[in-house]
Amino acid sequence: MKQAVGALDHDTLELLRRKPRDFQVLAGDGAFIAPTILMGGVGAIAASAQVCTDLFARMIDAALAGAKDAPATLAHALLPVVTAGFAEPNPACWKAALYAAGEIATATLRPPMSEASNEATQRLLDGISGARHLTRTTTP
Repeated sequence: MKQAVGALDHDTLELLRRKPRDFQVLAGDGAFIAPTILMGGVGAIAASAQVCTDLFARMIDAALAGAKDAPATLAHALLPVVTAGFAEPNPACWKAALYAAGEIATATLRPPMSEASNEATQRLLDGISGARHLTRTTTP
């Protein structure tokens, strides 16, 4: 089950505590991936992981391995990315960042959605750059 309620709320914690052995919970909100896994989740389905995918994968791997510091360090570095990516309606900012990185051919969205503003796109690109810089200097 993908759990995307915008929080690591009491219901989610109860779900993780009481889940049957063959039931898997996936984090659906980028900001709550590490804590969800540390509380018993098994992974994530998150729009935010479309950028900095390697960092999200490292965070998930570290959390699944029960690492002490790396999941929190990576989650802290990625939080500005997640926040900036949802500053305007999804998926506008993500598509703009992927386009800027040369990963997709256009940032155009189908109507009635509109493209991300230049300001929101720049905040996301700055967040991505910051996360990459911070993780180069603080994680193995």
